[in-house]
Amino acid sequence: MMIPDPSIIVSLFGKYCKNLRIFDIDAFHLEIKGESTLLMIENCKKLEYLDIPASSKIVPLIYKSRSIKSLYLSYPLSGVDLNLITERMENLKGLSFLKIDGKNDLSFLKYFPNLEYLSIGDFDEMDDEGFLNVSKTKIVELILVRTPKISDEALRMLGSMQTLTKFNIRARLPNVTQEGWINLVKRPIGHPSWRIITIDDGRQINPEFFEILDHSHHNLEHLRIRGFSYDLLLKDDSFNNLKFEEAWIYYKNNSHVPTIYWPIIYNDNHKKFANIRMREALKKEHYQDNYSFKQDDAYEGAY
Repeated sequence: MMIPDPSIIVSLFGKYCKNLRIFDIDAFHLEIKGESTLLMIENCKKLEYLDIPASSKIVPLIYKSRSIKSLYLSYPLSGVDLNLITERMENLKGLSFLKIDGKNDLSFLKYFPNLEYLSIGDFDEMDDEGFLNVSKTKIVELILVRTPKISDEALRMLGSMQTLTKFNIRARLPNVTQEGWINLVKRPIGHPSWRIITIDDGRQINPEFFEILDHSHHNLEHLRIRGFSYDLLLKDDSFNNLKFEEAWIYYKNNSHVPTIYWPIIYNDNHKKFANIRMREALKKEHYQDNYSFKQDDAYEGAY
């Protein structure tokens, strides 16, 4: 049965399920009313994970929950409304946005001091000022889906973060040059090694990028690069004596799309399996991950 207003479901759960810990609703592109979301936030004192297409009006009020650890707002939000956030949420560790409309410098992130995971979907206006405020956080994992204004300077700021070790960017990046990718991996001495890097627009990635990763990031667990052109910047001899050499040759011979995965994920025809440790790591809930940086995880500087 099709319910014309899914806000009714949210209100019922909020009113009668006070021990609710996880709530995830797909409202088929409909916006959940603010009063329904607020009812759930205020009544469900044990709620830890909330995925909801709530209105922008509810955003400044999310602090009313002291239990939420992971929040996904799956409806387009106004950048102006995000600026109205003025209350701290000490427990929030994971934050995801489907879309942000209009300008916003993400300065509100300072009110989430223990944030570890940040995912931003469609945000056309995210610029260097926004990346500067991201770089001031203590997040460990950053996922960007469509942020076309990202620049070489923004990648430098991300590479200089003391905590960030997992980075995923899926956008097409017209403003990023070869220098930008070097900025990302040539981290200051004493900063943590990259653990996961996935890039969907690798047109400007050159051999030096892989050399730095190989020589200076010993805790790298997973690398995926897409979108480069074979034999343009990257050639077979670019990978001589690097740990990525086998993966480069394998995907060059077996993939229809210019892609490199490391470690190699073999297809079914080869009857082999991906690295088990990596698969299990990727399955973990982001807000439950236990991040710790030991001395042997430090970046060792330029090769």
